[in-house]
Amino acid sequence: MLDNVVEWKTALLCLGVERCQPLLHAAGLPRQMASFPGTLQSVTMRTLLAAEDLAAAVKNPPPDQAVALRAELLTEPYAAGMERLLARATAEMAAEYGDEATEGLIAWIERHFLNPQQRHRWWLWSILLPRLADAYGTGGPVTPAAIDRGPSEVFSQIVREWFTPALDALDAGQIARARAMPLSPLEQRLLALEVIEPDDPGEIDVVGAIEDAIREERAWRAWNALAPIVSAAQRRQLVDWAAREAAAMQVPLDLVRQLILPLGDAP
Repeated sequence: MLDNVVEWKTALLCLGVERCQPLLHAAGLPRQMASFPGTLQSVTMRTLLAAEDLAAAVKNPPPDQAVALRAELLTEPYAAGMERLLARATAEMAAEYGDEATEGLIAWIERHFLNPQQRHRWWLWSILLPRLADAYGTGGPVTPAAIDRGPSEVFSQIVREWFTPALDALDAGQIARARAMPLSPLEQRLLALEVIEPDDPGEIDVVGAIEDAIREERAWRAWNALAPIVSAAQRRQLVDWAAREAAAMQVPLDLVRQLILPLGDAP
């Protein structure tokens, strides 16, 4: 049974709202989806609207329980209905973009929205990897203990392909332009949040979610570029260094164990 409906809906909003479209390539979506997002956008918005209808049907069933268009919705829990809607959306994506791209999209959603451990892991590595490579020119590259200078220089070169001041400036410009794009009335309704306290946000920050995904995705891609070229011993040394750095940043020990140490044994 689908147990992460809220996270799925946030991901769909990020894919469907117009102001997010220019950011999809930087966020790491499959190339054909980021380059030609028309079907992606229309499918996700249709799914969100169908989810609204589903919620209304479950919460306020019509008097006639036998209404043909509503009967199926009324006889199953909301989460099961969402599961069916997502399966239909996935099939539509596959028909337009192919199975490989659609599987890549699902993995991307899992990484940045559905799996909090993955999301937190790559956020933390997005901080640690630039420190390793001194990608922002603040203190010189860090050489983890017992890793030779040669491999360390290769690490730095790879990390700098994904983290540089120029890339950050490019991201900042794109994000500012995205935030300035007006929302349609439909988007405003879909993004609206109930405001209870004076400082509660009035809408879901889809641009902020994509901004986080951009950094997390770059860390994930940098790690996947590093992993094949290091030995098992070097990988463990790199992870041990990252654990010490995270501890120095006052990351709780249980998070270090969850988010960093497992990569020491991962291929």
